[in-house]
Amino acid sequence: MQYTCDHYGFDVHHGTALSQLFCIVVLGILANMNPLEREVKKANRELNTSMSKMDELQKIETLQKRVTEHLADMKRLERENLKNKKRGDMLQKEKDHGRTELSKSVQLKEKLEKLCRELQKENNRLKVKQVYEGS
Repeated sequence: MQYTCDHYGFDVHHGTALSQLFCIVVLGILANMNPLEREVKKANRELNTSMSKMDELQKIETLQKRVTEHLADMKRLERENLKNKKRGDMLQKEKDHGRTELSKSVQLKEKLEKLCRELQKENNRLKVKQVYEGS
């Protein structure tokens, strides 16, 4: 996402040098944040905005609900992660097995080709021998 000073309500064309400098610093910080950090900051701003209108009990209930949701999400993601790790391990084993089988097949092919060449040489030798004996 491209961040601009206008996006944050700063008018850099008519603002003071200080506001222009502040805007440049903020944009630099935003450019260096990873997307996850930006998402967390945005979620925190939204949470603070929505909670500013609540009384203390509502704030506690809202936070408790969010913590419960996040815990459930975390558990679900941990299960998915474990499942994906197992799948990755299984795929790695299959890949290794496939490479082993391919290596064996290549070795067998080379051995058969060598035997075929030897057999062709022997056939040619026998043909030449037959031609000399037959004449």
